[in-house]
Amino acid sequence: MMKALQWDAKSEQLSMVEAPVPTVTNPFDVVVKVGFVGVCGSDLLVLRKIHPAAEKVILGHEFAGTVHAVGTMVSSLKVGDRVCVNPNGNCNGCRFCIQGQPHFCITGKSAKNIRDLGIFWDGAMAEFCMVPADQVFRIPDDMSLQQAVLCEPYSCVIHGYERLGPLLPETRILILGAGIIGMLFAALFQHRGFSDVTVSEPSELRRKTVSGIGKGCKGVSPAQLKSQSIENDADDLGFDVVVDTSGVPMAIQQAIPWLRHGGKLLIFGCCPADKQLSFNPHDAWMKEITILASRINPFCFPKAIALVKNMAADYLSFDQLGVKVFFMNDYQDAIQKLKNGEITKALLEPSGPGESNNV
Repeated sequence: MMKALQWDAKSEQLSMVEAPVPTVTNPFDVVVKVGFVGVCGSDLLVLRKIHPAAEKVILGHEFAGTVHAVGTMVSSLKVGDRVCVNPNGNCNGCRFCIQGQPHFCITGKSAKNIRDLGIFWDGAMAEFCMVPADQVFRIPDDMSLQQAVLCEPYSCVIHGYERLGPLLPETRILILGAGIIGMLFAALFQHRGFSDVTVSEPSELRRKTVSGIGKGCKGVSPAQLKSQSIENDADDLGFDVVVDTSGVPMAIQQAIPWLRHGGKLLIFGCCPADKQLSFNPHDAWMKEITILASRINPFCFPKAIALVKNMAADYLSFDQLGVKVFFMNDYQDAIQKLKNGEITKALLEPSGPGESNNV
């Protein structure tokens, strides 16, 4: 048996439970011994019953660890390999999958045998996790398991970044939200040479972490942005790109008028399904703005591993990003600190004190 954090939709509780250690029955599966698992914003939305999930499921979809067991048909991995995992499964047979758009896979998202780990299939807030081998990626020898957890969120960030298309070096950027996704976007923009990046964030604690990302990054409060009274035609005060990582429709709505002519809005955060926003289509037409959205991470995982490796030394210090590691027994404290805005990200370590995983 192993300890695991299981969500129960009926009781609306996340609880530590005893669960069987998974064993390989499918020849194409592997079992991963979890080193570290991240608490994602979407996990918090599951706890609020805003994000869909199975009625009873072990949460956790951002993780890294070591291969514990492999199926008989798995040749790409071996026991002991250090790995990170793409949690998103798909059917490989519908028209979206065939056309190279697996993130739109309707069949996969509704089929019981498709592995969306930590959402509709047991995930990694546990000591061990069963994973299809084609969703598992080896990590470089010099990458720690802690940093490898960032490969999953960065794979999603890369997809959003690529959706924006080519940007001029002088592009002025606004990011809404200084949670971990906002911080990873800010770090990526800095890494790619953009020196004018503003992050809007209500939490003073999180705003203080923004300046540590780089010389051209600054954190401001939403009230500070609003006080600038940016007019629709004041291109010198507006932004070329607005990236929403907050998932707050009102924040997005307020930011749309701040776009310069030819500006781009990227909707990245998970907005509640029952919320709406409005904007002036005439202004959008006059300024020829582009509204984009970004959903998960099609074909981005290898890119994310390379990016985390390249950025680790200069941009991905946990102190710099506001990330804190907790033992899994302390999950309630971790979740509360996230809700309070005291940290940008919590990583859970399933092993207890004295049993620390190799990082």
